[in-house]
Amino acid sequence: MNGSRLVIRLLIIGAIALSIYGFLQIPAMIQRLRPQKSINILMWPNVMDAQYLADFEKKTGIKVYLSYFESYEELLVKIKSGAGDYDLIMAADYVVNLLLEEGAVKALDKSKLTFWNQLYPALLGLYY
Repeated sequence: MNGSRLVIRLLIIGAIALSIYGFLQIPAMIQRLRPQKSINILMWPNVMDAQYLADFEKKTGIKVYLSYFESYEELLVKIKSGAGDYDLIMAADYVVNLLLEEGAVKALDKSKLTFWNQLYPALLGLYY
C-alpha cells in the first residue's frame, strides 16, 4: 500500500506542477495568437526621450524595441552579424554608405509609405 500512495502523491504533484507551468504559459500563447505590431530601432544611447516613445506606443499601439551601439564599429558588427532585425537604424551618413556597400540595408518601397509626402522636406532627396 505504501508504494501506491507514493505513486498517487507523485502523480498529484506532477499534475500541480504541470498546471502551474500551463498557467504561466498563457500570456505567451495569447501573444502568439495575437501578434503585436512592433518596430526595432538601433541607435545611440540617450538620444531619444523615453516619454516620446511612451506617447508613440500609446498613440499608435506599436511597441518600440530599442537596441544600442556605442561606436560605429559596433553598429557595423551588429548589422553584419545578423544579431537583430532592425526596422530603423539611426546612423551618420558615412556609415550608411558602408552599409549600402555591404548590402546590409534595403531600399525603401515608397509606394507602401502613404505618409511620404508629409515628411519634412529636408529629410528627402539625400544621396543615401
